[in-house]
Amino acid sequence: MDNRRLIKYMNQLLANACVMSTKLLRYYWYPQGARAVNLRQHFYESHLQYKQLMLDIGERILAINGKPLATLAKYLAETTLEEASAEQYLPEMMQQLAKDYDHIIHDIKSEGIYLANHLHDEQTRQLLITWLYDLEQQKQAISAYQVDG
Repeated sequence: MDNRRLIKYMNQLLANACVMSTKLLRYYWYPQGARAVNLRQHFYESHLQYKQLMLDIGERILAINGKPLATLAKYLAETTLEEASAEQYLPEMMQQLAKDYDHIIHDIKSEGIYLANHLHDEQTRQLLITWLYDLEQQKQAISAYQVDG
C-alpha cells in the first residue's frame, strides 16, 4: 500500500483540527451561560493546542510527500465534524465538545494509527499517539466538567 490513504486521512485530521480550533475560539469569544465564563481560559488553551496540531499535521503531510489542505473551503469539505452553532449554551457546548473529542479519538485509534503502522511510518505513528494522549486528557477535563457542572 502506498501512502495516499494516510495522506488523505491526515488531511481529514487537519480539517477536523481547523474546525475544532475555530469552534473553541468561538466558545472563548462568546461564552453563553453563567459558568461558561469560567471556562474561557480552557477554551483558549485548547484552541492553541489545535492550532499547533494543524501545524504538526501539515508538516508531517509534507514530510510524507503529500500536500496539506490550505483553504477554508477544503477544510470544510473534508471535515467530519460539525461547525459550532450560533446559539449554544454551556451544556450544549460541552456536550458537543465531548462528542467531537470522542470522534477524533476514535478516528486516530481506528484509522490513523492503523495506517501509520501498516506503512511502517513510525514518525506519523508517534505524532498520532502524542496527540491521542493530549486529546484524551482534554476529553477527560470536559467529562469532569460535565459531571461537576
